[in-house]
Amino acid sequence: MNLYKELQLCPICSWGFKNGQYRTVSYPTEAEKSENKPKWIAFCENCGVGIAVPAWSIDELENFYSSGDYWGNSRAEVLSAKKYPVPYALARSRWKLVEPLIRRVGDKTSVLDIGAGHGFLGMIAAKSKDLRLATYVCVEKDRTLGESLKKTWSVYFPNSNLQVKEHIDHVDGQFDCVILSHILEHLIDPQKMLHTVLKKLTKGGILFVDVPNQDYLFKKDVFPHFLFFNISSLRHLLQECGLTISLIDCYGNDMNRSPMNFRHSSRMRSAFVEIIMRTRWIIPERVILAIFSKYFKMNKANSNGTWIRAIGTYYSASA
Repeated sequence: MNLYKELQLCPICSWGFKNGQYRTVSYPTEAEKSENKPKWIAFCENCGVGIAVPAWSIDELENFYSSGDYWGNSRAEVLSAKKYPVPYALARSRWKLVEPLIRRVGDKTSVLDIGAGHGFLGMIAAKSKDLRLATYVCVEKDRTLGESLKKTWSVYFPNSNLQVKEHIDHVDGQFDCVILSHILEHLIDPQKMLHTVLKKLTKGGILFVDVPNQDYLFKKDVFPHFLFFNISSLRHLLQECGLTISLIDCYGNDMNRSPMNFRHSSRMRSAFVEIIMRTRWIIPERVILAIFSKYFKMNKANSNGTWIRAIGTYYSASA
């Protein structure tokens, strides 16, 4: 298959597609939100990353995520663990890795969360007994979700310094920790994003990255993902951008047996999740979070797990 017009250099390692053979698989999707959905995933023979073809332009990506189609929000609301137990439990499992590695400078910590979504990681950080979250800045293009973040923090943390921005270029200052959770797989130029992000880190600050582990292997629909990482390609990307990696591993259920694997879905599993979600208002919050953490094995390192998580430290002389 000739995809040379679409593929020139790998966005991770700059391997030249024209210089060698590469394999392709069909792009799995059932999405109907766009007529210009990718049709193929082509794999770099050097670092192993998968690249969706045809890729979108930067303008197409910007329009999609700012339109509200991704989150599907119709109105601003107060966000909580009871309403969204799975995203909250996931945020908790990520923070468990991040918090011990954040440098303690005085008693104040600043966090920049890019593509913050529900902002649960910030809520968990704000409740920490081991550090004081002085500043939490969210970058979120979805304006309705941005309003939900403001509404939520006005209820739970009225005295905290929350800032919500629509673009990273609107963010001032530097931060002890920057979060990129399920962001890089949506990009077409991750190096450009990372170089921009690293300017926002204090010297010795940490970057946390979370991406799916080759989810085209176990999901029926991966839209709108444009990059498909394995550990090797994610490590290459982070090192190429000047990060010293202190942690990189896969987490969650084995992808071949995961509840997210469409080949292993069952009515019993679906019924279990539906029962928990319908009765969550009468179940203690800690119990619900424990159930979903165990169900998805969110805290378990697993070489064939569903997510890749990495933490890197940045020591740029200009930082």
